[in-house]
Amino acid sequence: DQILTSTESWENRVTRMYLSVLNRAPKPKELEAFVSYIKREPKPDAAVEDAIWVLLNSSEFRFNH
Repeated sequence: DQILTSTESWENRVTRMYLSVLNRAPKPKELEAFVSYIKREPKPDAAVEDAIWVLLNSSEFRFNH
């Protein structure tokens, strides 16, 4: 909810998602991919939810956390 209601740029919000889930900042390509995916939706609620699920289901999260 904080990601969606924030007034920060999507770049900052995606960085916060990465820091919260993976405990690291996104690489430039990761940041670009996530931001472009979220921005293409008129209402980004579902896209943000999908992005968080992608991070939670990543092998990096499973093996490191």
